[in-house]
Amino acid sequence: MSGKQLVSRIKRKLWTKAAGEDAYITSTGDFRTRERHGLVKRPNYAYGMLRAADVAKYFGKRKVTAVEFGVASGHGLLNMIELSEAIERETGVEIRVVGFDTGKGLPPLEGYKDHPELWRGGDFAMEDRETLMRKIGGRAEIIWGDIRDTIDAFTDALDPAAPLGFVSVDVDIYTATKSALRCLAGRPARSL
Repeated sequence: MSGKQLVSRIKRKLWTKAAGEDAYITSTGDFRTRERHGLVKRPNYAYGMLRAADVAKYFGKRKVTAVEFGVASGHGLLNMIELSEAIERETGVEIRVVGFDTGKGLPPLEGYKDHPELWRGGDFAMEDRETLMRKIGGRAEIIWGDIRDTIDAFTDALDPAAPLGFVSVDVDIYTATKSALRCLAGRPARSL
């Protein structure tokens, strides 16, 4: 073992004793290491988006599409934008980030499967659409309207050069979830 390696091992040992392994990895680890240890914001998004980019790269694609159904306050979509930038640096694959939202909260409920004892139409309404759009700054798209009315046009327009690779469904009710999952019924060339 060289002197440099020994110093590095001692430094890591002292750091992890004082602040913990997570602190050491957060400060010194690359993106994949931080993701593997769950040390990125929304690790479930990071895992899926990174794997989508890896698969896209494997198949020779330079772009992949990641979707969030149910934007609400926009925190998840903004996180997807941050993750897409880190993942692009890591993989060289560009991630097209798309959000779906009514802008008015949940759509009207359509029966017991939508759990009217828990939810009401209008719950989770977007608080400040203009501020969210400024924060997004053109780095993502939002498709406004009821998913049942917008999903087919989106799926039909998916470019095989940027196939669907990651989907987050956070719409809370059965009917909206059922509509969102229609994105997986498109032509196979449009998804990974």
